[in-house]
Amino acid sequence: MKLFFCFTAGLLAAAGLSAADYYSNDFEAQSGIRFRAVNGEKWISDRKTAEQQGFLTIRREVLTDQNEGKSHSGVRSFALDVTLDKLVARWGASAMWQGPPLNVPLDKPVYLNAYVLAEELPPDVTPLLSVIFDGVDRQTGKPVKGGSLYFEKKGADSEGWLVFSRDVSELVGQRYSGAVMTGWQLILRAPFGKPFHGQRVRLFLDDVSVTDAPPAVNLSGDAGKAGRRDVISDDPYVVNYTSLYREFPAESVNRLKNSSFELGLANWIPRLDLNWTGQAAQMPDPLPLHTDFIKTVTMADAPHGSQVLELGRPAGIASSAAVESIPVAIEDGADYTVSFWAKASQPGAVKVNGSRVAVTEKWERHTVNFPGIKPYTRWNGKSFPGRFILAFRCDSGTETVWLDGIQLARGAQKQYHSPGITELAVRPVSRYGLFLPGEKPQFVATVFNGSETERSGTVKFRFLDFRRRTVGETTREFRLPARGRAEYVLDAPAGFRHVTLAGELTSSGQPPQQATTSVAVIPDLGNVTGNDFFASLIAAPNGPNQREVLELNKLAGMKLMPIYHTNYISRAPADWRENDAVWQPLEFLLREFRRYGFTPLVTVYEPIPAFAARDKDGIPVITEKEQREVYDYCFAMAKRFRGRVKYYEIFAEFMKDPLDSRARAVAAVLPHAWKGLKEGDPECVVVACGEDGLPTLLQQL
Repeated sequence: MKLFFCFTAGLLAAAGLSAADYYSNDFEAQSGIRFRAVNGEKWISDRKTAEQQGFLTIRREVLTDQNEGKSHSGVRSFALDVTLDKLVARWGASAMWQGPPLNVPLDKPVYLNAYVLAEELPPDVTPLLSVIFDGVDRQTGKPVKGGSLYFEKKGADSEGWLVFSRDVSELVGQRYSGAVMTGWQLILRAPFGKPFHGQRVRLFLDDVSVTDAPPAVNLSGDAGKAGRRDVISDDPYVVNYTSLYREFPAESVNRLKNSSFELGLANWIPRLDLNWTGQAAQMPDPLPLHTDFIKTVTMADAPHGSQVLELGRPAGIASSAAVESIPVAIEDGADYTVSFWAKASQPGAVKVNGSRVAVTEKWERHTVNFPGIKPYTRWNGKSFPGRFILAFRCDSGTETVWLDGIQLARGAQKQYHSPGITELAVRPVSRYGLFLPGEKPQFVATVFNGSETERSGTVKFRFLDFRRRTVGETTREFRLPARGRAEYVLDAPAGFRHVTLAGELTSSGQPPQQATTSVAVIPDLGNVTGNDFFASLIAAPNGPNQREVLELNKLAGMKLMPIYHTNYISRAPADWRENDAVWQPLEFLLREFRRYGFTPLVTVYEPIPAFAARDKDGIPVITEKEQREVYDYCFAMAKRFRGRVKYYEIFAEFMKDPLDSRARAVAAVLPHAWKGLKEGDPECVVVACGEDGLPTLLQQL
């Protein structure tokens, strides 16, 4: 276990820490760091003064959140986000942050070590680590108090962390005698003679230590390219994110976690898509669970390990089962190859990101080339560079396909390469992670050794309450043969309604891995007085895995079930009056809701007709023609479903700002929608879900 101390060397010895470990800070408990000064034409040690005079702006100077993922070890690090400006110095402008007081004699080797992840680092700003010391100048014989000598990084490790390590006794001893280390500091420095001119620096500092030996770290050939697996941009149309693969070995050929499904569906997202014939819903009755058609199964002839992925499809309808990987870090424009083993219950096909691959009844290895790979870069006006989502879909006409040993590799790699590491997955014992009072919440943790040699290690589990406070801990040691696996069932601590399990796996030769999941004990909401308007949301008539949503909300005691994104006036075809198919999705959902005992609430989504013209700002132009269309549409809907739908809502998303021009457009059609609903079914109730402006309009109506 890594300990956190911020004491002098004497107190460290008293605390029982090895005398060779003088100081250690992994930032799991507190920062222990403070602003020291900016130094340009003058030294300013008061932070408020430095900011008021415009020399720097500190946006962030805190410990990271546990879920942020920017840590060299554990779950936290020290985050610094600062803009540097106006400083000019002959020897280079600098800004400094200082650690706690120390008292370490430098009469023997003493190493100052630290790791820095540079998320945003301009080329004319250099991070440095500095030892602060007292001693005697050998040349002048004068005592020096609070002296400082800095050193640069040694390089970067495989995860892009800049590695700082230096024998500071040797560094200081070259000029000073009788020296004692009194502290350390992080310095941001401009080149000699150059000023700070508004550069922004975002970095994370972790695992600062003072020891009698340098850290054991393998430096990467990459010279520490900042944020090489992250996308950071000030462009609002580019999505910033942290790579999900920081804990993945950089040298691994295969970029996919759980690539042969030995951890079940961990790191894969199942989808059951129930397709359409024209506009009429073609769905099985009852609606299937995705686990009926997307699951991992044990096969004696599995090409790798014992588990394979099974993709099926509901018989007799044009539907397909699919899985998607979690986003994989890639280099945009590079050549990649996807390879995998596959077989089918009968000759058929599987689609890989749209490419159709024929499969037979025998296991065969297939490849799909992606020259100049293009990531999933555009959606809803935003860009997602540097990542790729791999998708496999059971092609129509194929009853069942089995997949194993999937690989995404750079270049023309066809032979399967396991990631070569021990991998961890955690999940609740129950299907949804929900337990009723009296039931015992439990977790299952699975460890799989994907390498070809025996591996051993430790999994430390922490139980967290809803405020992310640790309420329990346990540890499991493992020794697994090649392709071996182990499972642990863990009881959640008693007395908590919500518990998160945070597991961290450590094994030699690989980065630490983290995995989390949660469980909750819920009251039986069906027995709660006044629950008539407990509501959930169905987002489409054709949503994947919809039966899970219905079952979950039934378990949770929901009564009211909104139907959302079903009846778009803004998308209704011109022949909706004659074409009955426009109502088919709503018919299907109403039937399913009645099966589960829900009271439906139908949302009239975006009550603007499809043919409405728009002004130069893209705002719909409302005339009597649009108002009549809205009335007719709502009248027909309410009349058709009279006796089956009591509650309607005229979609209120545009009403968040009552002064917005879009809100005025909705306000121009809302009375006609209300009138159409009430005249189509005088018994219906038009409700508002609390958006600004809409309740007032309904009251006026």
